[in-house]
Amino acid sequence: MSDNDSTKLEIQITELSDIESCDREKIIELVTFTCHRFNLFSAEISVAVVGDEQMQEVHRDFMDDSSTTDVMSFDLSDQTKVFEIVVNADMAKRQSQINSNSFEAELLLYILHGLLHNLGFDDLSDGEFEKMHKEEDEIMKALGWGVVYAK
Repeated sequence: MSDNDSTKLEIQITELSDIESCDREKIIELVTFTCHRFNLFSAEISVAVVGDEQMQEVHRDFMDDSSTTDVMSFDLSDQTKVFEIVVNADMAKRQSQINSNSFEAELLLYILHGLLHNLGFDDLSDGEFEKMHKEEDEIMKALGWGVVYAK
């Protein structure tokens, strides 16, 4: 992989939540590492960090479900790979306390989960669920976060 390859990934992070923020460099590292792991070197990826209210609106608008959720991802690709990932910082904060994870680790897991959906993973059947969460654990461990989901 040359330096040119990594410059083709355009990663935009928008924080719309009042919850503590996650280090932007860690988000960029996670997204870059994951994309390169799956030989994706050119893409536009947007990560929006929102709260419960904004997530409820997105969930209602796109899934006809007015509850909140942890992450929603959208593949807007045409000729160029374009992914949009919306993560819920309020839920990450709550779940991090329940699961004894750091807030950052929980939020990064949500981003990774959404990105893996965009990269073709699914978690609808037991086999797909296991494969997707195993991949999450491997990536989080490779980046020094350890196992977050299966903890």
